[in-house]
Amino acid sequence: MEREKYEFTWKQAYIVLGVLFLCLLVRTFWGIESTDETFYFALAKRFWQGDRLMNDEWFPAQMIGILLLPFFKLYVSIKGSAEGVILCARLCYVIFSVLISAYLIYVFRKDGSEVKFALFSALFFAIYVRAGIANFSYYSLGLLTFLLTILFMIDGKNTEKLWIRWVLSGASFSISVLCMPYMVVRSEEHRVGKECSEPCRS
Repeated sequence: MEREKYEFTWKQAYIVLGVLFLCLLVRTFWGIESTDETFYFALAKRFWQGDRLMNDEWFPAQMIGILLLPFFKLYVSIKGSAEGVILCARLCYVIFSVLISAYLIYVFRKDGSEVKFALFSALFFAIYVRAGIANFSYYSLGLLTFLLTILFMIDGKNTEKLWIRWVLSGASFSISVLCMPYMVVRSEEHRVGKECSEPCRS
């Protein structure tokens, strides 16, 4: 007698992602990254204290400081100091990455993908951290916003309000380029690929 093959449901996929979310939240309170994690918020603090972009320093990585500045200013205005800002940012990073993972499952479901493919894609994305830094950096924020760009584009195919998804996709991609300027090459590759594919369809 053959055993029935078990199939995940979409509801179970979200439950599994939710369990991972709780595990990642607990993980944020453990470990100290001693290289670059504090560097990104030090850049934000520089601009908060009055430094000028590309005037007081030429290092291109400082763009992440501009992107993190609103978060830093909001935190200091509420807390009264920068104490605990790294931990707060870790928590926000986990929430942001898991929300994008949940949106990935939602988009893949609308696009007709298999639930297991969507679930494992979401899980792998949610647990991935570059160089062990589970926090906002120009690498992590660039990756988050680049994936969000792709998801908005895919989701745009399956909705009537396409222009909203394209606006959101463009805004997300702009942040990705600010984090990693070489990502602008991807935009040009997409344009050329689209132009080359149009004659083939006609």
